[in-house]
Amino acid sequence: MRLDKYLALSGLGTRSEVKKLIKSGVVTVDGVIRDANYHVDGDVYVNGKLVIYEEFKYYMMNKPKGYITAKSDNIHPFLGSLVSEDVSFVGRLDKDTEGLLLLTNDGALLHKLTNPKYNVPKTYLVEISNVFKLEYKEALENGLKMEKTSFLPAKVNIITNTLIELTITEGKHHQIKRMMAYFNLDVLSLKRISFGNIKLDETLNPGKYRPLTEEEINILKNNVLFNNF
Repeated sequence: MRLDKYLALSGLGTRSEVKKLIKSGVVTVDGVIRDANYHVDGDVYVNGKLVIYEEFKYYMMNKPKGYITAKSDNIHPFLGSLVSEDVSFVGRLDKDTEGLLLLTNDGALLHKLTNPKYNVPKTYLVEISNVFKLEYKEALENGLKMEKTSFLPAKVNIITNTLIELTITEGKHHQIKRMMAYFNLDVLSLKRISFGNIKLDETLNPGKYRPLTEEEINILKNNVLFNNF
C-alpha cells in the first residue's frame, strides 16, 4: 500500500493533507524518510510516533422497527444481534423508528458526525395522526421554544395532509415526537431517509446492511471536513 494511502486510512488526514505531511519530512518507514508513492513494507512513524494501521469500515443499515440501537440488551431486541462487524452505531434511532443508520469503526469521523457543533442534517418521513397545517410548518422552520426545552429551526416538506418530510440538525431525546406533540399530533410512523448527504438505499431490506460505496464515503468525509451539508 502507498504511504499516503496508509496514512490517510489510518486517520491522519485526507490524501492531500498526508502528502503535505510526508513532504515535510516527519514521516519515516523503518527510520528512513520516504515519499508518498513508497509502498509500505515496515513500521511507519510520524514525528517519532508509531502509526498503527487499522482498516476503517463504513456501512449503512436499514434499521427495522422494534429494535433498540445497542450492541446488547437483556430485554429488548437489539441491533447488535444483526451486525457481525466490529463497528459502532453513528448516533441512535428509537425503538419504533426505522430507516437509515450508519455504522463505522472510524472513531474520529463518528465523533464529528455526532458532535452537535457540526449540525449534521437528518431527514425523516413522519406520518402523523391528524392534518398538518401550514402554520405548523412555519413554527417549526422558525424554531420551537417550549417550557423546558427548545428546538432549532427545521426544514419541512408537506407531502400529504398527514405525511411530512422533516429535516433536523439535533438529536434530542424523542425530539420529533415532542415537536409533533407541541401541535397535539401523534407520530404514527417515523423513518429516517437521509443522514448528511447520504440517502437510504431503499433496496436494503429492514435489518440488512451494506458497505458504503467509495463515493458515499468521500461525500461523508468531505461534508464533515468542510462542514458542507
